[in-house]
Amino acid sequence: MVACLGGENYGGCEVWALMRTPGAKVIVFVSALILEACGLVHRAPVVAVGRPLPAMTFATLDGSTMTLKPAPGRVTFINIFATWCPPCKAETPDLVAFARAEASKGVDVVGIDRQESPGLVEAFRAQYHLAFPTMIDTGRTTQLLGIRVIPHTFVVDRNGIVRASVSGPMTRAQMDDLAAQAEAGT
Repeated sequence: MVACLGGENYGGCEVWALMRTPGAKVIVFVSALILEACGLVHRAPVVAVGRPLPAMTFATLDGSTMTLKPAPGRVTFINIFATWCPPCKAETPDLVAFARAEASKGVDVVGIDRQESPGLVEAFRAQYHLAFPTMIDTGRTTQLLGIRVIPHTFVVDRNGIVRASVSGPMTRAQMDDLAAQAEAGT
C-alpha cells in the first residue's frame, strides 16, 4: 500500500505509485540521459577560484584541437569572448595592449571564442591586432564553466591555480591589478 500526501486524489501519489512499477526506473534513467545529452542538467562550474585550472580542449583556428594548459611559472589570463559582443569589442584594445606589455614580464593571454566560425574569429583577430593565441569553443565547455556573461576572464597564477574570475569587460588598470595579485599568489 502507498501512503499519499494530501489524500488519495493527490496527483503526486499516482506518480509515486507509478515509480514502484517494473520499468519505471529504466524510464527515469533514460530520461536523465536525454536531459544530460541536451544540456538541460546544470553542472557546477569546473573552474573555481582557489583551485587548479582543469585541462580543457578547444579548437584552434586551423580546425585542429589544443588542450589549454598555462605555461608553468607564468600568469595566464584566459579571456572568453565573442566577435559580435559590444563589451568584448570595448575591452579588446586594453587586452591587446596588456598582453603586449606584460608578455616579457611572465604574463600570457589566451582568447577563447564562444562557438563562432574560424573565419569570423580570424577577421576579429586582424581588426584588433590580436597577437595572443586564440581558440574556439566548438562545444559547450564555456557553458560548463558557468559563464553567463561575456567577456569573462579567468586569471591563473604561476602554479596553475585560478586566482580570479571576472564577468564583464575589464580596464587596463584592472588587468594590471589582477596580474600583480596572481604573481603574488593571492
